[in-house]
Amino acid sequence: MWQKVPRREQELRCQLRETFKNPMDFLSKLKRRISKFCIKNPILYVGMKDIKANVTLHPDTARQWLLLYEDQSNVIYRDKYLLVPNNPERFNYWHCVLGHQGFTAGRHFWEVAVESAEGWVLMVASKCEWRRGCFKVRRGGRTWCVRMEEDEYEVSNCHRYSPLSLSEKPRRIRVTLDYEGGCLSFSDAYSGTELYTFSEDSFYGETLLPFIWLWGKAPLSISWGD
Repeated sequence: MWQKVPRREQELRCQLRETFKNPMDFLSKLKRRISKFCIKNPILYVGMKDIKANVTLHPDTARQWLLLYEDQSNVIYRDKYLLVPNNPERFNYWHCVLGHQGFTAGRHFWEVAVESAEGWVLMVASKCEWRRGCFKVRRGGRTWCVRMEEDEYEVSNCHRYSPLSLSEKPRRIRVTLDYEGGCLSFSDAYSGTELYTFSEDSFYGETLLPFIWLWGKAPLSISWGD
């Protein structure tokens, strides 16, 4: 006697048929899902120590009111204009500085101590245009960031900001990138709590740069998880 197959079972059968039709596509998607799970749950990822990125800040890009310490890992805003070369790479409008290292492959993470800072933007950007005037992204470029101002948090993808509700104010933020997996995550470095994760189809062909935008007189410190 004919019996009606439940809808959920029909959906599962369709998924299985598609899996056997395109096994490589299934494996690729599975790999991405596993990667995203690891990125979103870094406290469970035993390989974190192997993907620490030695990120330092690029002094030639720092605006003249930003003082970089000798180790190029700490930056602070100063009222006094610093006498530094007016090179074309330097921001001259916003209080910003780029990371020295750009990423074109692999998995990486770095951390930024933000507990005493009055306001900040932690960003990863591709194809930055930082030479003069307002910060711009070149055609085809993209940005992903978390921002804090007056104890309010936002996330942004290509300058489209959305409110971010946090139960606890983070003191140290971990930025974790899985280039091939198309995943970029911001999390609380102490608790492991995910703040926000961006999922993209691909970063292929893009050079991704760490980026800090700072205001107020308290310093930010960037590290690789020590």
